[in-house]
Amino acid sequence: MTSKFKLCGSWILLVWALIGIWIASGVVFPRAESLLVESTFPEMPGVIQFGLSVYSTSFQCIHPVAGFGLAVLIVALIGKGPKQLVRFCREAFPVFCILIACFSIYLGMVAGVASVLAADDLRVKASFQRRTLEQFALLEAAENRYEKVREALNHRSLLRVVEVGSVSDFDNVEARERIRLLVSALSQTTEIHMQRRILASLVLFRDRIPDDVSYLRDLPETAEKAGAPSLDSQAEVLDWLADNINHDGWEPIPLFKLEEK
Repeated sequence: MTSKFKLCGSWILLVWALIGIWIASGVVFPRAESLLVESTFPEMPGVIQFGLSVYSTSFQCIHPVAGFGLAVLIVALIGKGPKQLVRFCREAFPVFCILIACFSIYLGMVAGVASVLAADDLRVKASFQRRTLEQFALLEAAENRYEKVREALNHRSLLRVVEVGSVSDFDNVEARERIRLLVSALSQTTEIHMQRRILASLVLFRDRIPDDVSYLRDLPETAEKAGAPSLDSQAEVLDWLADNINHDGWEPIPLFKLEEK
């Protein structure tokens, strides 16, 4: 009786192992592979590459393995036939089920890791593309081509330009990112009228700018080149910009966000 319970328990283990293989090789691995095609992720580690190379075959073998396991189980339970065959089936069947279960766990873990790595790489890639487009839009807007770039992005990109009313519509992460993009845009242009508009946009976020951050150390010099008086600190520059905003070319760029369509 104990032997029969052991055999039945092994069969249940085999069924669940095959279900795990079906999910990993029929659902998770194909998704991971499609993500990897779109991503720029370097070559996967060998343990994951092996899983990618065998998952299709594993999926096709589910029914044969289930049929073979059921046949062995029936022989082991009924006990009819050559004694050596019956003994072999009774001893080998639990080991066989454990091996299939271990392989199922391996496929599931590898499929999950591959999906996470590929999805994370795509997230980084999408974030980079978004920042690139946003910086391009900022520079175009500073060049008085905001309407054109908004129309172009809305019609030819997976992202759309959404105008916002004030800086309060940006959460802390978005505000920090916009500040960095504005500072980066300053270094990419030598046109005074563009620098003025970018600096005027930067001062809108003055309450979100940490004191004496390293990436704003050149702010006094940059503002002076754009036409501001010679000032000694970041705080003084921001104060002067706040007093002169919307005058003499110090007009901020329209506030906007890029959102998925």
